[in-house]
Amino acid sequence: MKFNTLKLDDVVVHRIPERGGPAADGPVLSEAASPRDSHVFAFFRQRMSGVMANKGLPIEPDTALVSANPKAGDVLLAVARLVEDPDELVRASREIGQRLYDAQDGRNPAGILVVARGEVDGQPCVGILKLEHERGVQAEEEHNDAGQLVFRVILHDDLLLTEKTAVFKGAIFRRRSARDATLVAEASDLQNKRELAGFFLTEFLGCRLVDDPPEATRKYLDAAERFLNTQVEDPEMHARYEGALLAQMNSAVTTIDPDRFARDHLDAAEHQPFLDHLKAAGAPTKPFPKDTGRVASRLKRVAYRFDSGIKLAGTPEAMDEHVEIAKSTYGTRVTVTDEIATMSGGR
Repeated sequence: MKFNTLKLDDVVVHRIPERGGPAADGPVLSEAASPRDSHVFAFFRQRMSGVMANKGLPIEPDTALVSANPKAGDVLLAVARLVEDPDELVRASREIGQRLYDAQDGRNPAGILVVARGEVDGQPCVGILKLEHERGVQAEEEHNDAGQLVFRVILHDDLLLTEKTAVFKGAIFRRRSARDATLVAEASDLQNKRELAGFFLTEFLGCRLVDDPPEATRKYLDAAERFLNTQVEDPEMHARYEGALLAQMNSAVTTIDPDRFARDHLDAAEHQPFLDHLKAAGAPTKPFPKDTGRVASRLKRVAYRFDSGIKLAGTPEAMDEHVEIAKSTYGTRVTVTDEIATMSGGR
């Protein structure tokens, strides 16, 4: 996600041991913010910037998951409090640290958890970083002047982390704008750059990936065609709806509005069932940006397969101009009005 400035105010660091390992008594949680160190803050700011820039994937709360497992919403609740109140940093970060430990299993290595509060383009934000197996970064326990346990982060310049050696997962939450307090979020995983580890995204953050335009478009087309093939029995109506769907996908419009499509092209009785089918299939029901990159090959030709084994295929434009489909007493009547170009024996 594009941004101009990122500022960090305070950082809390926690040590998260391996579940079932020698230090399996639970996480070691700080009692206060870590000492300020410009070098360390610059390192964390760089990593958080990477989450929001080319490495980040948009995420959103998974309401179904949280409803089934309320503990999965602990991080979201803590983040929401922290965005609104900077004084919640230590308490909220301790809850986040405990949840990370609980969400992991024996396959997740020990590491440190960094929770930071700051601002992105003037709007409050919360950053979460999980660093694993880092020889170049260490968190040393100490006590501040008030006697509180804190971790001082030490970076070893001779082993400075690069994108090739750093293994971390991260997420950043921020307000959408000054007028809209809705939280938007991005997350990244350097081990899986185009996806996120299941435990980190779901069990820990309580979130799911937001579909990008190509994936949203693919899901919509899949669900819409499945609705036509399973719910629309009249062949003439099926052909009309299919033609409208392909025209929508091949048109120059940059946004798909499923509700508008249903109102404009489907019979009134099928309007709501169509939207319900999309929702049940996990496809978008609200307007979204169209990107046909993942379905381009499917949009070049339309194919009808009949019970007899006969197959009729052609471009959407040719089918619309030369093929007429109607219901008859004996089944479906298909009329092709065209000139025969070639003829060959079966193969």
